[in-house]
Amino acid sequence: MQSMISKMAIQAALAGGVGMGTQFVKRFYKQTNVEEIENTVYLKNNAGLCDALNGISKLKTMEFKNIVIEIEDMLTQQYTSTDAHMPWTVNRKMHNIICYTKKIVEKCKTSKDDDVIVAYLDCQTDFIPQLESQFETIIHNLLLDRNIS
Repeated sequence: MQSMISKMAIQAALAGGVGMGTQFVKRFYKQTNVEEIENTVYLKNNAGLCDALNGISKLKTMEFKNIVIEIEDMLTQQYTSTDAHMPWTVNRKMHNIICYTKKIVEKCKTSKDDDVIVAYLDCQTDFIPQLESQFETIIHNLLLDRNIS
């Protein structure tokens, strides 16, 4: 019985150490964004969107700037508009941005550059689902905020 308790104590100490290490890294690690993201007002403050867009930027396409502009426009409208139809407009823009991003990513699968191919695979498995998830969270919070006020 005592050996079982000591094993549990060691596991708890290890888990606590990992948790503290994670908090330390989060506090002192500063994510660097691509220039297009750093030149925005609202987008650069959303870490989840920045992470996804930094991954999508590795595709090295000219259309990436258009994606950033559209997302910044959508966030600007979200934060500044008082229009009653704004949640639906933002939702429509989110859908259009996702479709546009998927189309751009699909163009990159025939690239001859190995880095672009790896970025394409990362976009398919990680960054596009992350972008969709961030958009779902934004629209969910937007609708909650509208219901409260």
